[in-house]
Amino acid sequence: MAASPSPGAPGSSQEKKSAAPAAPLTRSALQALLLTASDLGPGYVAQPTDPAAPSADEESSEAHGCPALQAMDQQNITFPAQVEQAFSAQGNSRQQVDETLGSDTPAKLDATLSKISQAYRSCQSFTVNGVTATINVIDPPALGDQRFGYVMTIAAPSGTTAIKGLAIREGSVILMLSGDPAVVDRALLAAFDKVRSRASKTG
Repeated sequence: MAASPSPGAPGSSQEKKSAAPAAPLTRSALQALLLTASDLGPGYVAQPTDPAAPSADEESSEAHGCPALQAMDQQNITFPAQVEQAFSAQGNSRQQVDETLGSDTPAKLDATLSKISQAYRSCQSFTVNGVTATINVIDPPALGDQRFGYVMTIAAPSGTTAIKGLAIREGSVILMLSGDPAVVDRALLAAFDKVRSRASKTG
């Protein structure tokens, strides 16, 4: 993921310096901010999620050749309050997007975002289950207070797959999207508007 500004390049943070830090949200408050299938348009359905049961990919995937990403995976970054939801297009499981919302103090969220950024910036490529993945850091849309983005290209024998990841902090909430680049782009504004709407009420 050309060199780009440091992740989390300030958005409107200069204007917010005098404001009190936003208070973290509860899990139930975050749940109300998740996308719904209707936000993505016709043809998309929500997938069942079970945070207590890691997927087979999560259990077996390990980023060989990139110590920073490997260490981050082992640390299993989570937030005090966190919710997740996945969506896919009916009849096309490749058109998928995963959304994670987390909440903590802005300072702690920025520290986590910085850690994620440094890990992805530390390696241009790595292997997962014998398949090569390359990372391209990107400049995400100028949304929120801090942000980071990347596109990962996975070259497998069956074909090449691109995965886009975006992480945006708005106040005390971090929004993370990953999946098919076109679906991530489709979901971004709706997902961010929900988070921003809540932040404007509590800020």
